[in-house]
Amino acid sequence: MTPKRIAGVALLAGMLLAAGCSWIAFAPPFDVTGAYRGVWSGTLNGDDRPRTCGMSLSLEHDGDYDLLQGFVFRGTATVYFTCSSLFDDIADAGLPARISTDVTGYVTRSGRVTLVSAETDSDTSLAVSITGRGEDADGNGDMDALSGSWSLVVRVPDHDQFSLNGTVEAGRN
Repeated sequence: MTPKRIAGVALLAGMLLAAGCSWIAFAPPFDVTGAYRGVWSGTLNGDDRPRTCGMSLSLEHDGDYDLLQGFVFRGTATVYFTCSSLFDDIADAGLPARISTDVTGYVTRSGRVTLVSAETDSDTSLAVSITGRGEDADGNGDMDALSGSWSLVVRVPDHDQFSLNGTVEAGRN
């Protein structure tokens, strides 16, 4: 191969590599950093009566990428139980007024968002999971809304374990 041909092949390979890297675009589909408020809906411990109450998220991208899970973010999820559909449950099941927990999450290139947390201390044990789809409705690069399914399992002293399963809808504040 002549030096001219080698240079041409190297130039072509460099252009393809650059085009490939921009095509792969190793960046999340949107930035999840921000505060979100919304509602959760679901059933408690298999009771079919629907319940709905508030929830909030405070999220921040940490810049990491996990090859199998996606772009990493961390934050806090707060689930409220002070709505009228839950007053009896607060007394009967020992629900607190709210639960806040640190979460770790991932967003894939397709916009799938997953948040998880599991905590145990001397008073309470809880596990929360939210899986859904994020949306950048206005195209500014920030996630504007999150919708999907969620589950929460909590054990508090002197009460039975309770679990909630349902849906969650949240929008950027």
